[in-house]
Amino acid sequence: MKSGIRTISLRTGEGTTITNITGKIACILDESGVKQGQLAVYTRHTTTGIVINECEERLIGDFVSHLERIAPKSLHYMHDDLHLRICPQEERKNGHSHMKALFVPSSQAIPVNDGRMLLGKWQSVLFIDFDGAREREIVVQWIGD
Repeated sequence: MKSGIRTISLRTGEGTTITNITGKIACILDESGVKQGQLAVYTRHTTTGIVINECEERLIGDFVSHLERIAPKSLHYMHDDLHLRICPQEERKNGHSHMKALFVPSSQAIPVNDGRMLLGKWQSVLFIDFDGAREREIVVQWIGD
């Protein structure tokens, strides 16, 4: 049984960004040597998420627009009352980003067969950052034979 863990580091753009990380994960899987098993993909940030879906420009736009309607930046969020919280002085007012992240998962489990992720034809692993631009880390852990 093989197991291991690697981290993907990336710098995101301003505001909400969606990055296709499928290729980076596939490289990690190849290096792991796992032929049968499972991958866990996890984001270490509270204003980000990991989803599996189609990486199609119009779908991505619809998704970002939908979440903006749910948690627009223009609303007041108690999380942004920084004077009432113990936090660093440089803390961002990002209540809207946390609210959006509550609607998406922070991790995904992906089965592996014959050394490949068992993703559907149109599926990609997408990293979503609701509070860019920042340095971000995604953890990929594997287990299998």
